[in-house]
Amino acid sequence: MTGVTDTSLPVYSRLSKLLRLTIHATAALWLLMALTSNTARALDDIELSLGSLSGPDWQIDNARIQLALSDTDAVQYKLSSDSIQHPALPFTLKSPVLTCAEGTLSSNQISCQKGQLEINHQWLKKRAIPVRFSWSDKTQEFLFSSHNIPMKFGTVSIETALRGASWKARVRTKRLDMEKMLNTVSRLLPTGWNDGMELSAIVSADIRLQGTSSTLKRIKWNTDFQEVGFSDSEGLYIAELLTGRWTGSANNRGKSWKGSQKISLKSGAALTPYFYLEPETKPVVFSLDYAYNDEKKSVFVPEFRLEDPGTFSFRGDAQYQLQATPDGGGVEALSLVSREINIPRLYSRYLQPVLSESVLETLELAGSMDLEIRMDDYRLVQVKSDLNNIYVEHQGTEEFDGSESPGLFALYNLDGDLNWQAAEQSKISSISWDGGHMLGSIAIGATTLPLKIQGKGIELTSESRIPLFDGALNAELLSLEMNESGPKVAFQGYLTPISLEAFSQALGWPILSGQISGMVPGITFEEGTLAVDGMALFKVFDGDVVIKDLVLEDIFSALPAMSADITLKNLDLEALTRTFSFGKITGKLDGRVESLRLEDWQPISFDARFATPDNDDSRHRINQKAVDNISNLGGAGVSGALSRSFLRFFEEFSYDRLGISCRLENGVCRMGGIEPADRGYYLVKGGGLPRIDIVGFNQSTDWHVLISKLKQISEGGAPVIE
Repeated sequence: MTGVTDTSLPVYSRLSKLLRLTIHATAALWLLMALTSNTARALDDIELSLGSLSGPDWQIDNARIQLALSDTDAVQYKLSSDSIQHPALPFTLKSPVLTCAEGTLSSNQISCQKGQLEINHQWLKKRAIPVRFSWSDKTQEFLFSSHNIPMKFGTVSIETALRGASWKARVRTKRLDMEKMLNTVSRLLPTGWNDGMELSAIVSADIRLQGTSSTLKRIKWNTDFQEVGFSDSEGLYIAELLTGRWTGSANNRGKSWKGSQKISLKSGAALTPYFYLEPETKPVVFSLDYAYNDEKKSVFVPEFRLEDPGTFSFRGDAQYQLQATPDGGGVEALSLVSREINIPRLYSRYLQPVLSESVLETLELAGSMDLEIRMDDYRLVQVKSDLNNIYVEHQGTEEFDGSESPGLFALYNLDGDLNWQAAEQSKISSISWDGGHMLGSIAIGATTLPLKIQGKGIELTSESRIPLFDGALNAELLSLEMNESGPKVAFQGYLTPISLEAFSQALGWPILSGQISGMVPGITFEEGTLAVDGMALFKVFDGDVVIKDLVLEDIFSALPAMSADITLKNLDLEALTRTFSFGKITGKLDGRVESLRLEDWQPISFDARFATPDNDDSRHRINQKAVDNISNLGGAGVSGALSRSFLRFFEEFSYDRLGISCRLENGVCRMGGIEPADRGYYLVKGGGLPRIDIVGFNQSTDWHVLISKLKQISEGGAPVIE
């Protein structure tokens, strides 16, 4: 027989067998004393070789006893052997020597008040281990203790007591270095036991065990841990300097175990893909009562508690299946309740660190919520939540140029009663708010949305009105469905008239006059892309704006993109030019912007053309300011000619048609007009009296220069021609 015969036995079974091993040796010593009790006093010392001793699962090779006798009751003796093998031992003891400097040997008692066990093994810092033990034949009680055993990964103290088939044990560790211990005993552990996980900790523990024969009946522990750190191979789960206490107990009830545990985390930090944990002034505490059923391989938790004072207090019960099932095992049933969860603390302490580099990284929050969760048959079946006076606002982020972009959204005094069912018909939910905004400046009024939340989706149950400025967005359809690729959102509705003045002012545009209204046939959002189904129609400047094939990609990323085709019909030029301080032009305007592409909300490419409609019979007039601005955009220089001719006496001129085109590619605008002209193109073609022709000569211009000119015009200044 070589090595360890059974390393899979439980700790308590090994302990009881180790006690029996000690009894075997002490019983042999007691027998020796009984045989020599009448003659031994005449001798100074006795040495006896017992040869090899063995049992069904243990063996002692070349056992020897040396006994020094005196006239007093105190005796000295030494027990030694070449090796000892036993399933209770994690390794074979080679050349062990037990020396008792002060002991008692009699027919009814064997003891050692001052002993030393010498073992040669790499786990030990020192070869000699201090021991004490005693055996009483009258009480059949065996006591053993060894304190402050110097191990390479800390110190260990052991105390045992055995009476008949019953036994007790106490194991205490002091500043046990878990990293060193695991490295030391790794050869005894299954291959891949840690699955690439690195673990370090300093542990001081007090463990009490109680049992009968090889059966553990009760265990109780009190563990203080410090400097706990871990990380997995992918760096998804990381912790450092965790400090706290772990206490618990377990009682054997035949085929089941019952007990309780409590973990109090005082300091340190842990990061997972789902949450971040860092206790503050008060510890985060997790405690539970449990019952383990060995036949069913399941754990029932009649009550558990997770508390972070000032943030949340979760309570509930659960059923956990350890054995693999068709559903995969795991949480079979769960009931969880928490009242008055502090939303801003939950976000800042647990969620914000894992939401970095996302749109939810910069939120300002207030308010609280109640939460109830229920699982059954391994599936989430019900979630209920009451939202109480919640304030949520997305904070703007700092741009590269030092400016700050506006927040994307905000809702004030958000209240709600949310009820979700996995399969059964859910109770109608509702969510309401007193106000808010989109994109920093688009005001949202108070509203209430009735919702059905069931299965993988959320659906608006009736048409709802969301006030915007002096109008409203009427939602006829609103739904959200969760897919494997993420959420899919659908919307359909219409916009009642909104003041263009308020709308343009909120977006930082030039002040527009009139109203905007329109139909939104359908909008979908999926995998970060927002798309308009069909055509969106808006009324603006007494004309129509039709948007087709509108797609917004990665709208919540650092580089959003947009593409669309836009058609303009019968826009009132007088209202349009008055709005942009362009000068006065009367008449109508049609236009199209094809293959429009924006990245980070800046135009990258498009093909645009604007011109007088063919069937426009309205009055066509243009004043001198508009002539100046149009000629400067096209590089015609007509404004100078006007000042030097009799045309300067006319405030307005008549025109037949006007128009301009721009094809943007690679930052350059290829320009054109309504038709070719000598060495250029007509921007304005005269008609009637007094008439004027404006011819553009710039075939291309830098896009940023063109935008600068338009900005100067909109602000009422004169464009500068370079």
